[in-house]
Amino acid sequence: METKIETPINFQRFEYLGWQKAAAKYSRFSLLTQQSVGDLIKHLNIQFGDKLLDVATGPGFLASRAQEIGAETVGIDLSEEMIELAKKNYPKIEFRVANAEKTGFYNQTFDKIAVNHGLIHFARPNVVLSELNRVARRRAVIGLTIWDSPDRTVAFSIVSKAISDLSSVQINAPKGIPMSFYSEKKNVRELLDSNGWILTEFIHLPVVWKLETPESIIDILMEGTVLMASKLKKQPRSVLSQIRDVVIHKLKPYTTANGKVEVPQGVLLVVGKK
Repeated sequence: METKIETPINFQRFEYLGWQKAAAKYSRFSLLTQQSVGDLIKHLNIQFGDKLLDVATGPGFLASRAQEIGAETVGIDLSEEMIELAKKNYPKIEFRVANAEKTGFYNQTFDKIAVNHGLIHFARPNVVLSELNRVARRRAVIGLTIWDSPDRTVAFSIVSKAISDLSSVQINAPKGIPMSFYSEKKNVRELLDSNGWILTEFIHLPVVWKLETPESIIDILMEGTVLMASKLKKQPRSVLSQIRDVVIHKLKPYTTANGKVEVPQGVLLVVGKK
């Protein structure tokens, strides 16, 4: 099982700087990532009085939902801009700037741990999961959401293929662990097991990304993502226009009568116990 990145420091800095920039305009892309929150809370079985750690909290959406149930929630994120946004959105919830590899919490602090679409952004997932195991209480539960395999994440696949087919620009972004690694149950089981967790659920969530227009997807990805945004922003204007045209064409089968788009963008829900 290969979960190593050649230059983890460079990867982490790339992600950090990307999310610092994306925070202010993340709202449109977050309409997609928020769709996983309800299922994650349900399968974590978050209840009144639970102590929850929301890792890679972003603008704090999951932390807020858990707090409404009565959980004692703390949200952490590496990006100061994201934490400022979360504090502004939900001033009654505790949010901290923290590295998921070294959270700063005491041993056995939390009953539940949630990571909504954060795993692919960690340079060293082994280190993160080990650290989360350290701060988890006995019989604690961890829940993670991850983008599903390319055949189920149709929106991303359409855009990625258009970039690959049309672009000749070399992107000097540090390579992370590919999303396809996490779509294999065997890999996820081994990753959890090697860091003190036992896999209990591996669920395909049939999420649908609803867009106002086919044209909007490129702008949303450029505003609210990191790696995809870096690829799109590096394109010459003429190439970006071609990519946009191809993506619009490929989205036609998913375009409704009123011009809106409903395209599959599947999510994996992974649950483990300590």
